[in-house]
Amino acid sequence: MPALIALGLGFTVFFPGIGNYIPEFLDTILNYGIGLNTPLAMFVIGIYLTQTDLEDMVKEFSNYTVSLVRLILIPFITFALLSFIPNEFITLKMTALIASCCPSGASIAVLAEKYDCDFSRAVETVVISTLLSLVTIPQIMMLAGYIGGEFNTEKS
Repeated sequence: MPALIALGLGFTVFFPGIGNYIPEFLDTILNYGIGLNTPLAMFVIGIYLTQTDLEDMVKEFSNYTVSLVRLILIPFITFALLSFIPNEFITLKMTALIASCCPSGASIAVLAEKYDCDFSRAVETVVISTLLSLVTIPQIMMLAGYIGGEFNTEKS
């Protein structure tokens, strides 16, 4: 199971103290792999996007409905739930809120194709939610700072 092997290697490499003993060339290779994460996902989505009809994507109302839930409703629910967590865990709270604001991931399209589902529709959802997240992520974070003082990271 590749995922479990990767998880085990990840814990081994990044366990406190062990990462200091990784040879420099291996550390460089790992950093290159980390740097390729987002560009590779965008490359995959671009390939899938060439196989979809852009006009239909923009006109499809359900893409916006999915994005509304993913980019606005889920972050508000997350914000409400995080308000019950003490402020001493501000880093955890901010991380969870930012993660809840993020658009649908490229893996949705890959999994849709792998399991013979409508990958074109999955790509449309990823693209629309990614474009809309350029507006919604900053707005949600700004609103969180205004509504809940606990999300304000400035020191008094």
